[in-house]
Amino acid sequence: MRWLAQLAAWFAGKPDRSARAAAAGDADTAFTRPATWTDAVHVARLLREAGVRFVLVGGYALQANGIVRATGDVDVVVEDSPANNRRWIAALSALPDGAARGLMGEDRPFPVEPDDLGDEPGLIRINDAFTVDVMPRACGLSYADLEPHVATLDIDGVGIPVLDLAGLPRPKQGLREKDVADRRQIELALARMREGD
Repeated sequence: MRWLAQLAAWFAGKPDRSARAAAAGDADTAFTRPATWTDAVHVARLLREAGVRFVLVGGYALQANGIVRATGDVDVVVEDSPANNRRWIAALSALPDGAARGLMGEDRPFPVEPDDLGDEPGLIRINDAFTVDVMPRACGLSYADLEPHVATLDIDGVGIPVLDLAGLPRPKQGLREKDVADRRQIELALARMREGD
């Protein structure tokens, strides 16, 4: 039954809006909507106020570094410790639909069994009004591995820990098309930055 608990932990909250439903113009509010930059700032505010050790990664981290890429969710890597896990779960339980509340009381919410995507614990997808993907690792890199590349940006009065430009390629080593495209953009931005030195 451990696998069932892991499945429930991975998919906390509402289902993602399917491409078929989106194409059909279904406006059913039982589905999540794409996250906005305001949502990313709100998530960061909740996590910061709760004292969570985290870093913003993914599409919004790219945007924070001046690389524009469309994204539909907020991606964060958190320190995977019992105390920190309790803090992020409590913080994200304050999102509009309270989807993370189902994880309350969990010290070790991340699946520990190997999955089809690799041999490390996977992410937990919080499908609230919008989706937040919470990860203990990104491309095998933990919060501690990424921490030397964390820069704190002040956005709307919130100090948001985000991967800096030099750290952005580290969790983008996958073979997904969007990771490959992101790496190209990051490499171009780094080259421009070096030319400016």
